[in-house]
Amino acid sequence: MNAEGSPERTKHRFLRIAMGLVLVVIGLYATLRLGLANVFSEDESVRSIAQFLIFVGLVFAQVGSGFVQVFSGGRSWPGQALFGICFLVSAVIILVGLHHVFGVPPVGMYLMLVGFGSCTIAAFAVK
Repeated sequence: MNAEGSPERTKHRFLRIAMGLVLVVIGLYATLRLGLANVFSEDESVRSIAQFLIFVGLVFAQVGSGFVQVFSGGRSWPGQALFGICFLVSAVIILVGLHHVFGVPPVGMYLMLVGFGSCTIAAFAVK
């Protein structure tokens, strides 16, 4: 059997794809459930942690999507679908930022900036 199709390489590729999926799930959970739910808190320390979780969660989700896209071999649609999900989540973050930009300007501007950056990266990552 050649080196490309060996069971060992297939196992490693599957584990890297699984790691990418885990990163996407953790990133989206941190962004939506932990970060976005607490970003408008009255406590400034909770708000700061929530903003950090939104940024890091989007980074994790996009890195995981990249892992899936790179290691899925000739089938790039799983990675592109995950980048599409990251794009939609980023668009929701932009909309939340736009909705709150006049009520809480620093948080609204932060959400729009992070969402726009994430949308841009996700849009250019899809081939």
